[in-house]
Amino acid sequence: MAKLDITEHPRAIDKELERPDLTRLQRQMLENYHRHSLLEISGQWERIFEDPRMFVEEPHYILSFKGGGVEVRGIEALKEFYRQIGSPVIVLQNQKFFIAERAFTSMSVSNHFVTGAMLNSMGSHPSDPNGFYIRRKMGLTLWLFDERGRLIGERGGEAGPVETIPIPAEDFITPEEVRDVVGPLVRPLPAFEPNRSRA
Repeated sequence: MAKLDITEHPRAIDKELERPDLTRLQRQMLENYHRHSLLEISGQWERIFEDPRMFVEEPHYILSFKGGGVEVRGIEALKEFYRQIGSPVIVLQNQKFFIAERAFTSMSVSNHFVTGAMLNSMGSHPSDPNGFYIRRKMGLTLWLFDERGRLIGERGGEAGPVETIPIPAEDFITPEEVRDVVGPLVRPLPAFEPNRSRA
């Protein structure tokens, strides 16, 4: 297995932004997602909350996973949610977008890089407790926005079975590697005027 390309995810968003039929609001939504997701996967989640234009006052997340789910309401609860998650390394592949007026759905193959010890802590029993693995699944998320392009919340999670794949140590991607590669690609959220709907 070849080492996965960390930059495939931001390049997929940039490609979607090239569409000439997008409204200014839809572009703002995608720019919000670009900044949000890159800060998240590069271990800089605190910076997601620096710009008040990123979220509505009371964001609302409903996420489902194998064996359960989570509902999060409000900025402070969302910050605590990110603190508990930490800095997981997740590389998205084959990302597709389905864009509506004030929302879009993203569908992708999600690759979560974990060690044998991490799998043990999740309740799994890896064949090699000292090995390296990818937890691969199909992810499907609905991203909801207001008329100013601020994130209202997420609805989604796992959209199928999770496959645990052993990988060589040299193909394992660390949080530090993601931060070094993706961190420089983070960009400020553009200015936006709600009363103008198209570019």
